[in-house]
Amino acid sequence: MTANSVRSALLALPLLLLPALPAGANQSGVLGHWLTENGKAIIEIVSCGERLCGRIAWLRKQRDISGRLKTDANNPDPGARARPLCGLRLIDSLAPSGGQSFGDGRIYNAKNGKTYGLEVNLVDRDTLEVRGYYGISLLGRTQSWQRAESDRGGCTMRFETAGPVGSN
Repeated sequence: MTANSVRSALLALPLLLLPALPAGANQSGVLGHWLTENGKAIIEIVSCGERLCGRIAWLRKQRDISGRLKTDANNPDPGARARPLCGLRLIDSLAPSGGQSFGDGRIYNAKNGKTYGLEVNLVDRDTLEVRGYYGISLLGRTQSWQRAESDRGGCTMRFETAGPVGSN
C-alpha cells in the first residue's frame, strides 16, 4: 500500500463511520439546562434512550405563599396532585427530526394539567425554540428558552428517565 492510498483511506474513514452513529447523535446541542422564557424555571433536557425528555430542575419560587412546596395541583390524576413541581418530568418522547430540530414530543403544562404536542429547534448554542401545540403545530405557541449554566441548585429530587410526562 502506498502512502497516498493510506492517506486516502484515513480521510475516508470518518465518512464510513457516519451511518454507524445512533439516531440521536445530534442531541448533544439541546441537552442541558434551559431557562424558560419567563425566567421562572430551568428545565433540564436529557437523553432517554433514543429520545429526549426533560424535568423541572429549578423553580424561582418552589414554595407557595403559605410556605409549602408547590405541587402538581392541576394534574388530571387526583393521586398525582400532591407531587412537588420541582423535579417534575414535563417533556417526553422528543425524537430527532433533522439537523438540530426535534419533534413528536409531548410537554406537560402544570398550570392547567394538560399535555400538548412538542417540537423544539436549537437556534444557536444558547437559544432553544420550544413550540407546544394542540393537534397540529399551527395551533400552538412558541417560546424562546436560553441556556443556563447550571440548575442553580434548585431541586434536589431524583430525576427518573422512565415514566410519562407529568410524573417525577
